[in-house]
Amino acid sequence: MQSATPSPTSSSSSADPGLLEQARSIDSSAAPADRPAAGAAAVRPIDWTAEARSLWSLSSGVIAVRFPSVKQVYTAEVLDRLSIAWAPVLERHNLHLGRFTIYFVAAGATLPIIGESADAIRAQLAAELAAKKAAEASAGRSAAASTEAATV
Repeated sequence: MQSATPSPTSSSSSADPGLLEQARSIDSSAAPADRPAAGAAAVRPIDWTAEARSLWSLSSGVIAVRFPSVKQVYTAEVLDRLSIAWAPVLERHNLHLGRFTIYFVAAGATLPIIGESADAIRAQLAAELAAKKAAEASAGRSAAASTEAATV
């Protein structure tokens, strides 16, 4: 079975053969510095302030799971100040999350939400238990009152 679309390097293509040859010539003569090698990832410099911000956001988020009151301590302004202060420390010791940054940031964003969800579930269960106890107590008082009324 033949492919429906011819490959760009196919000589049986309906494209102008001279144009294809010129493109191949230009492509093969391009200096390696002009383009990255195939499959090579572009190396980006590390933004140390962003790394510090990610670490402090993650740390404060994890702490807030257990101690929600710290949320008011780690404001955007505080995180900015910490990021600026810690960026040179991280850079000096070459401490960064590297390729795992997205996972740590995702975990840092998710953990506080899981903590808040757990708090909401516990509050809901406590409210349901209190309502059940109140209903049972009310039913017990009604039964006692009707028993007293029947004996009088």
